[in-house]
Amino acid sequence: ETTSSTSTLGFRVDAIRLADGVDANCPDAQALKKITTEERVGEAVLQYVQGRLVLLQSFLKSLLQLRTALEACDAFLTHAFIRTSLLLIYSDATNNTSLHMIDLSRAYPAGCR
Repeated sequence: ETTSSTSTLGFRVDAIRLADGVDANCPDAQALKKITTEERVGEAVLQYVQGRLVLLQSFLKSLLQLRTALEACDAFLTHAFIRTSLLLIYSDATNNTSLHMIDLSRAYPAGCR
């Protein structure tokens, strides 16, 4: 974890996958593990959305809504969520986006484990 953004930012980008047939230069899993700065995370996300600012704006709106909801949630504030992920999905055809919190199986009361 010391060679990824987990140590510097508290999270990391694990994978980027585009639809079959989409020709884009996205970093592979090994390259993503070596990203340590906010700037490089931003570059990877920009590559994922293929430079479309409308997608970035939509994901930002969803992330801010999720943050507001989680800050108001007693369970989230009193538990540690280990290896929980955020899945960002978009439609190449419609530019619709969705954000999902996944992998919630390892949640523990804060301070316990």
